[in-house]
Amino acid sequence: MDLVARFRAKVLEGDPGECWPWQGYVAPDGYGRFSYQGVPHLAHRIAYLLFVGPIPEGMEVDHRCHNGDDGCLGGRSCAHRACTNPAHLEPVTTQVNALRGHTEERKAARRATHCGWGHEFTPENTYLPPGGGRQCRACRRRQRARG
Repeated sequence: MDLVARFRAKVLEGDPGECWPWQGYVAPDGYGRFSYQGVPHLAHRIAYLLFVGPIPEGMEVDHRCHNGDDGCLGGRSCAHRACTNPAHLEPVTTQVNALRGHTEERKAARRATHCGWGHEFTPENTYLPPGGGRQCRACRRRQRARG
């Protein structure tokens, strides 16, 4: 069986607008796994590679279906993690993926217009660290000055 056929045999494909849940092994973190050449890969990344194309270097594959569902609590129980519908997948930076998260903490952080010290989050005063989230540049400068 070729790679695409083997992959599709483990996907519950439906309407193009709906999620296509992974029917193979789903790890405790909620993400589907697909073995290719003896190495397990995230199923949604393989779906993107097979049906859309290469994932740009330094990008993660985000589930757009998750981002549009405000009722989703996120975390390990998030059903969107097992979605393999290529139309629901989008390459994004780590920062964007983290900011789109659905935990209450992430939702509150996205709504915040000012840092904890009262500085406004403007494009000029906002730093997006590689690990995700955002930080106030004025506070970062103050922390560096203190050593």
